[in-house]
Amino acid sequence: MIRFLICFLALELSFSGPAPAQAADRGSAVQAQEAPPGPSQRYRAITLRMSKEEVRRVIGKPNQSTDTLWLYTYADGTTVEVIFSKQRRVTQVLHYKKQRQFPPVSTRP
Repeated sequence: MIRFLICFLALELSFSGPAPAQAADRGSAVQAQEAPPGPSQRYRAITLRMSKEEVRRVIGKPNQSTDTLWLYTYADGTTVEVIFSKQRRVTQVLHYKKQRQFPPVSTRP
């Protein structure tokens, strides 16, 4: 009976193949350094209820402004709109990236 079990286990191991290796999660020994945010990504530091002066310190002078809206445009196509309340505090931050415009393709031969 013992011989049968040993033979059975040996056959089962030979047909099932080697056990799959499991990766050990030890983390990377070398941490990738994150690049500082580019000018068009600084808007992420703006929080609700920041004052106009705080926003100016974080991302600088706007390209266009009204009493309640500051507009920033960047060379990479990103636009950031900072909307202020009448009390001069941030109520909303909108950002979007303009798609690159390609010249029209001529259909003439």
